[in-house]
Amino acid sequence: MANRSAEASIAPPQQPLSCESLKPSSELEDRTAYLDCLASQNAGLRSFAAAAAVDENGNPDLPDSCGIDIALILDKSGSIGGAGIANLKSAANAFTGALVDLGSQVSVVSFDQDAYLLLPATDLTSGNLGTIQGSYAGLVSDGWTNWKRGLEVGLGTFGGFDDTVELTVVITDGNPNTVNPANGGQFPDGSPGALDPAVLEANAIKGTPSHVFVVGVGPSVSTGPIVAISGAEVLAADGSNINTADYMTTTSYATLAEDLRAVATALCGGTVVVHKSVDGVATGGWGFETPTTDVTPAALTTLADGTGIFEVEGYDAQTDVRTVTITEETRPNHGLENLYCELNGEQVPITHDEGSPTWSVDVGKLDIVHCWVENETAKWEVTKTSDPPSGTAVEAGDFIDYTLHIRHLSGPNVTDFDIDDDISQLAPYVSFVGLLTPAPVVSSDWDGTPGKYLLKLAQLTKAETLNIRYRVQVDADVPPGSVLRNVVLTNCPAPAEGEPDLCVTENPTPGWELRKYSNPPSGSVVYPGYEVTYELDAYNFSEAPVIGGIATDDLSDVLDNATIDELGPGLTLEGTTLTWAVPDLEPGDSVSTSYTVIVNDDAWGQTLTNVVTPEYPGSCPPPPQDGEVVVLAEGECTTDHEVADPNLRIQKLWEHDGGDNPVDSGDDPPDVISYAIGVWNSGNAPVENPVVTDTLPEGLTFVPGSEVVPAGWVLDASVPGQVTFSQETPGPFDPIAYPGVIFEFDVEVGELAQPDPTVPIPDLVNTACVAGEIPPQEPLDVPLRALAIAFDEEPPADDPDIDGPLADCDEASTPVKSVALDGAAQCVNDTPWFTYAVTPYNMEAPLPAVALIWWTLDAYENRDPSIDAADEAALLADGASQVDYVVIPPDWAPGDTLAGQQLWPGAEVDAEGNPIDWPGWTLLPDGTWVLDPDAPFYDLRDEAVVEIRVNPSTDVITAYPPPTPNCNAAPPENPGPGPGPNPAGGSGSRIAGTGFAGGWLVPFAVILLMGGALVAGRSWVRRRGLEQD
Repeated sequence: MANRSAEASIAPPQQPLSCESLKPSSELEDRTAYLDCLASQNAGLRSFAAAAAVDENGNPDLPDSCGIDIALILDKSGSIGGAGIANLKSAANAFTGALVDLGSQVSVVSFDQDAYLLLPATDLTSGNLGTIQGSYAGLVSDGWTNWKRGLEVGLGTFGGFDDTVELTVVITDGNPNTVNPANGGQFPDGSPGALDPAVLEANAIKGTPSHVFVVGVGPSVSTGPIVAISGAEVLAADGSNINTADYMTTTSYATLAEDLRAVATALCGGTVVVHKSVDGVATGGWGFETPTTDVTPAALTTLADGTGIFEVEGYDAQTDVRTVTITEETRPNHGLENLYCELNGEQVPITHDEGSPTWSVDVGKLDIVHCWVENETAKWEVTKTSDPPSGTAVEAGDFIDYTLHIRHLSGPNVTDFDIDDDISQLAPYVSFVGLLTPAPVVSSDWDGTPGKYLLKLAQLTKAETLNIRYRVQVDADVPPGSVLRNVVLTNCPAPAEGEPDLCVTENPTPGWELRKYSNPPSGSVVYPGYEVTYELDAYNFSEAPVIGGIATDDLSDVLDNATIDELGPGLTLEGTTLTWAVPDLEPGDSVSTSYTVIVNDDAWGQTLTNVVTPEYPGSCPPPPQDGEVVVLAEGECTTDHEVADPNLRIQKLWEHDGGDNPVDSGDDPPDVISYAIGVWNSGNAPVENPVVTDTLPEGLTFVPGSEVVPAGWVLDASVPGQVTFSQETPGPFDPIAYPGVIFEFDVEVGELAQPDPTVPIPDLVNTACVAGEIPPQEPLDVPLRALAIAFDEEPPADDPDIDGPLADCDEASTPVKSVALDGAAQCVNDTPWFTYAVTPYNMEAPLPAVALIWWTLDAYENRDPSIDAADEAALLADGASQVDYVVIPPDWAPGDTLAGQQLWPGAEVDAEGNPIDWPGWTLLPDGTWVLDPDAPFYDLRDEAVVEIRVNPSTDVITAYPPPTPNCNAAPPENPGPGPGPNPAGGSGSRIAGTGFAGGWLVPFAVILLMGGALVAGRSWVRRRGLEQD
């Protein structure tokens, strides 16, 4: 590529103010200000016409390298025409396509009588090529030719480029004829008024500096205006002066594509572009080198888009094609999948040995050869299984075998590769036994890197699967409830939704927590005779079942001062050792048991210390740490109860005449002795309801009104010779320091007995005693069984207490499913009917089948009441004479009555409701009706049991409706010879002899209990006066 330097550099001519800031963003906006600005600008530009005719600065040379930045300015004026604009776009495609991936940036502007920015500065890469070529794909030929606006807008794109825009390409088919977008055809073609402003814009572009290269297209294109905006040097046929050429012409748009491609190759001919990808992704940072001389650089690293460029030189008159050899970097576990080279979109031959990283390709002086080097990485995966399988519980001492399944999926062989196992949640709980399949493993390191098991393998060939197995043993001191989790970190596939994770194995160890509670709670004070109930709770907090758990309760410091009263389930006592065989617990389950002791009568001041110990894998909850909030008052495995040690004390003092002076017997007035009694509790626990009793010696009399009694206490002197002090409201008497509570009273001394005249009267010995009781034990807090119902938060309102304070009454009402039936036989229009009213209670809609079942008495007594009401065939097979079904309205609701009537079995009526048949009767050919045992429903002619069955059922035994003067449910009388007895077989007239008068109705209703039990209420209503057939 030739090179020419500019001889001088001067500042470009001063430019008028740009009107671009006033240009409307759409055609709908007001364009007045913009057009006025252009008119003013054009007037000023014409004054520069003479000076602008020649550019003294010249056209700057192109740099002698590829990857230059380009501003592409396309003429779309009307003179180009439809075919021409199509060829122009094809030519632009050829130009941009030839320069793709060579490091260039490009902008695109089109113009007619105005100019349009189609694409700002954009990297000319394979990835952007569609966007670039799409920017001008929709151009339509139309309008006048405004070179000035095209160049002006093209210059405006320069600011968006990363570097200097080295080349500005203008493609046009004619001469400018306007500078005002609002005034097409403003000037004659090529006249100074249209050309000179364009020259000024071109000079401004050159001053940036950017080389202006014009492509003139058409059979009669004028070169004068083209030279004015670019320069006088035409591009040589071989493109050798591409660095300095100012323009080129072509006579036809049809050849423009090849002409522009030639321009591109002239710019970058003798180039090899490498495209590197791995697994279909462009890959940067990949090294390539060439030993071929006069190729630069000798080594390169691909850019982020995967491209790298070798520029080939060393061509001369005898050599216009050179063979270039290139070698790519090799990396482990990468294989060459595809290698090919293209020139102008077509593959060219290469020299390459399969599997080799080196190839050679011929590169002509004007060739831009693209070579695609596509690698595939080795695809392989690692999954993991364990024995016992993941999810299976393990215990201390168990062995676990892990297998790494290493599968080759595609691509080249895998060599010198590592596998990492995350054992951070495994190693602390197990001991590594060793590899069970060491052959393929080059080396392994268990927990050398904390929390990792690292394996190094030599090779995994195509389609091969390696199974690497190793063993660990669960430590004896594995913390209960630990989950031994092992995770493979290398090339493990992500699990599909809903599928197990093949990278992870988890084996839980059992663990349960034992908590101990007591009632009264630990730390309470108890008294002899009190009951202490201990509760042991076991909870499986692990993810594994707990089987065979054992807890041992040391009662040595309990049973020396208490006695076992009751043992709960699972408890056995041997000596002072209580053992609980904990039932098997599934994860999350809990179970409890309890036992009770009674404090011995002589255990005052002792301590009951109870320590329970769970066997492994059980544990007690840790004691609370400093500052930790304890939610439960207890729950640890040790409880303590102090046995109360109260100490009631009493002291009695006296005085007479202000001191310990003797008294006289029988003085008048009598001597008075004043007593003071102090009572206190020097122990550590209260006593209940203490009573002070002072029995006066004979001869002493209490002086009423002399007493001084502390608040809350009362005096009782109702018994002669005795003074008693007690609490006004009996309750505890807490520990109190001496002298405690003090009672004072006086006594009068009467005549005292002298045992013998020879001896003195003995001293008056007055003894006061205090006695208390053990406080009653509060009721034990036994938790209620968890019921499906719950009591209200507030109790019900108090009712009059008719049971006394120790009793109370309440009731619970439970609804019962039942059926109420009101049914009767009735004669209507000489037809037997059964009318009914059925009311189901406590049944929800939709109601099941309601069957009206007709029975003889015998069949009813032997029926199967469990047959479903809807099973008509089974009911008939069970002996029912007939089954009818009550129609249930669709809007039936609980409590609604189903009422209706049913013809007696065997009875029929015609369309007008007139009777035409009766049960048990047969019409003979001569028109005579006779009772016939073979006639249908003969056995129901007198009475029937009608059962309503809705599961449950109810029934009514009803008699056939008797005749009345107005109704007779029987055939008409047979014609006879006259008065006299009817023949055997009887007729309806016989029924008239029953003696019934008036309408007859037998109602009956009964409600049945649910559950299959049948209560048959029977109304034994028989026909009176019937003659037997």
